[in-house]
Formats: sequence, C-alpha cells, structure tokens
Amino acid sequence: MPRPRLVRALAYHHPGPHQADPDLPRREMWVERAADGIAALTAHPVYQLAPLHPEIRKLMVHPGLQRRIMKDVRFTKDGPIEALIWCPRWAGRFGAYRLAEPPGSLYDPYRPHDPDNLFTDYDHWIGMTRNRVWTTGGGDRDHLVLGAYVHLLARLDPHGDPLPAEPQGAIPDADEDALGTLAP
Repeated sequence: MPRPRLVRALAYHHPGPHQADPDLPRREMWVERAADGIAALTAHPVYQLAPLHPEIRKLMVHPGLQRRIMKDVRFTKDGPIEALIWCPRWAGRFGAYRLAEPPGSLYDPYRPHDPDNLFTDYDHWIGMTRNRVWTTGGGDRDHLVLGAYVHLLARLDPHGDPLPAEPQGAIPDADEDALGTLAP
C-alpha cells in the first residue's frame, strides 16, 4: 500500500529529512516498497526505460545481490509509477561503474561527478525515471534520493537556484517503440 510522504528539496550539505530549508520546494509523493528480486526489477517499467549504463544494469541483476530495496514513487495514491528507487542490501564492494548512458541523462544536484561518469561502490542509492538517473552516497537513506527528485522536478541546482530550461522536442522513435513493449 503506498504511503504519502511530504518530501523537501534538500540543501547542499545533506541535512536530515526534517532539516531542509523551508524555502526550498516540497512535494507530496506516494512511496511504496516494491517486490524484490531480479525478475521484478527487470520487468519494472521504469527500469526498462531508464537511461542506465550497461555496467550498472549488469550489477543490478548480479545474482550475488541477494536482497534489494526497491520503492515505487507516485504523485498520487493510485497514479502511475513516476520513479523507482533502488538500493542493494549488503552489496559489498563491486568497484567503480558508470551510471548513466548517455552521460547527459545523469542528474546529480548535490555534487559534481567524475567527468567519465564513474561512481564508486558507496553510491548505492539510485533513483531513476524514464529519462534521468541520479544517486546519493551508500550510507544515505531514501529521503536524499527523494529530495534529489524534488530538485529534478523543480529544476534546481544544489543551492536551490533555477537551472536553465532543457530543450524540448519530440519523443525519440526508440522511446516510442519501448513504450509499446513494456512488460505488464
């Protein structure tokens, strides 16, 4: 059953969920724990469309990750799933990996990232939508991933200042085709 959460955009230095700047935007989201397992992950519509790099896709379905945390994010209780939060439990170290492909689909409102798009094994909490991927450090909780999502939705930089508008255009044919072949 989805639970409502009032999520705030977070300041640059990762405050707790109740310490965010009251002037930054906030949004109600409905968050629900999703089914665990490789089959559930690979059939998830957000995972199927997310611009994840093949390296992280391979790690996400690695059989050595016996337990995962997956959470669906909706804007209304019965609305469509807008985002997916994923985190391995007790993953150990699996070295550096690339998170997003193409790199322009990476959204990181909290810190500059490696120009080669490399992340370490401490970047375990991953959020994704059909066109963006973002992460927070391994010790963080889901409120930081959700806070980053509020930044993404509000188009804010790490300090709460507006980002320039993204270019608009038609949905690429590959995305249109993918929408028609999603698993139920």
